[in-house]
Amino acid sequence: MNSRFDVKKDLPKSPKSLYVTIPAFKEPDIITTLRSILNADRTGLDIQVKVLINSSDTEIPEVVDINRRSEEEVKAFMHSQNCETWMHVDHVSLPSRYAGVGLARKTLMDAAAWYFQDKDVNGLILALDADCEIQRNYFQVISKHFKTASDQAASIFFEHPLQGTEDDTAIMEYEWHLRYFINLQKWAKFPFAIHTVGSSMCCYSEAYLLRGGMNKRKAGEDFYFLHKFIKDEICGEINGTTVFPSGRISDRVPFGTGRAVGKYEDETYVATTYNPTMFKILKLWNSQVELYYRGSKPHEVHPALDLYLESIDFDIKIQKLLKHVKSLKAFKKRFYQLFDAFQLMKCLHHMRSDFPDVPILKSAQFYFDQIEKGESTENLSLRRALLKIRQLDRQRNDFSWYFEY
Repeated sequence: MNSRFDVKKDLPKSPKSLYVTIPAFKEPDIITTLRSILNADRTGLDIQVKVLINSSDTEIPEVVDINRRSEEEVKAFMHSQNCETWMHVDHVSLPSRYAGVGLARKTLMDAAAWYFQDKDVNGLILALDADCEIQRNYFQVISKHFKTASDQAASIFFEHPLQGTEDDTAIMEYEWHLRYFINLQKWAKFPFAIHTVGSSMCCYSEAYLLRGGMNKRKAGEDFYFLHKFIKDEICGEINGTTVFPSGRISDRVPFGTGRAVGKYEDETYVATTYNPTMFKILKLWNSQVELYYRGSKPHEVHPALDLYLESIDFDIKIQKLLKHVKSLKAFKKRFYQLFDAFQLMKCLHHMRSDFPDVPILKSAQFYFDQIEKGESTENLSLRRALLKIRQLDRQRNDFSWYFEY
C-alpha cells in the first residue's frame, strides 16, 4: 500500500466511481441500510460498499456478541443477494484509546482513498451510517453533481423519518435545531453555513488524501472533517436526493442525534435552541467586516460580543492578518478562516450567559416572522415548521450570493 506521503496527484476525476463507507458499532439492523443501497439506481456507475463492524479491544462481551451476529447477518445477506463482488464487510477491534466513530470512519475512508489510488482514478468517497436509508436516486444525483460542479466535497440533504405520531417530537425538535442553526448562520451571512452530518457527506479521494483524511475524534469528527473543505470554499450542497438517518435513542457517541433524542427519557426535559438575538448581533457585526480592512472597527456591537472578541485577542489577530493580504477579497477569505465555524460555536457559547436558549417553538416563530417572511406563524406547530424549513432548504441549491466578497 502507498504511504500517505506518496499521493498520486492530478488523477482523472471519475464521478462514476463511488465507494460507500459504513461504520457499524452495536447496530441492530444493518441489513435495512444494505437493502436500501441494493435498491438504489446504480445504472452506469461503479459502486463499491464497505461495512466496518468495529468495537474497542476492551469492549464488553455483550457488544462483541452483537457485532459478531451482525457480521454473520451481513455476510449471509451479501451472499443471498449475489453482491459479494461489490459489497464487503470487515470486523475489527480498535485500540481502546482511539476506538470510536472517527477512527472507524478514518479506517474506511483511508481504504477507499487508496483503493482509488491503486486504480489511478480520483473517485468519490461517500460517508454513510449503518442506521440510514437512502433515496433511490442517491448515487445518480451525487455522480451528476460532481460531473458539473467544481466542488471537491459536498453535504447531502437529509431528513429523519417521521411516523406521524407524538413519538416524533424528539427527532423533530432535534432536526429543527440543526436546520435553524445553519439557516441563522446563512441569514447572518457566514460563508461556512453548511450541514456537517456524518452520514450525509462525500468527497473526492485525492482531495481527501491531500487534506490529511478523516480524524480520530470519538464525536464531532464529521464537523471537523467537512470544514476542511468548507474553509477552502470547495464544499457544495446536494439537495436533489436524501439520506434518511435513524432518529433512535443511542449511547454510542457523547452527542449527536441519538444523545439528543435520549434526553426525552427525562419527562421534565424541555428542548431549547440558540437565542436568535445572538444572531441579530452577529449579523450586524458581520455586515461591517470591511471596516477592519479599512483600519477601523465595527460600531454598535453588543458588549457580549466585544467581551468574547477581547478574550481571544481578536484585534491583535486582525492586525497580523492585515499584513498578509493585499485586497478586500483576500482579507475576507482570511477573515472567515480566522473566525470560522468552530470559533462561531465558541462565541455563541460565551454569549449564552447574556442570551439564554429559547424554546424550540419560539425559535420557529422568530424564524418565520423575521427571516422567511410571508409564512404565517398563526397556530404554528413544530411539525409544520419542520416540514416548511425542509422544503425551503431543498429549494436552496445556490448559496453563492452569501460568499460575495
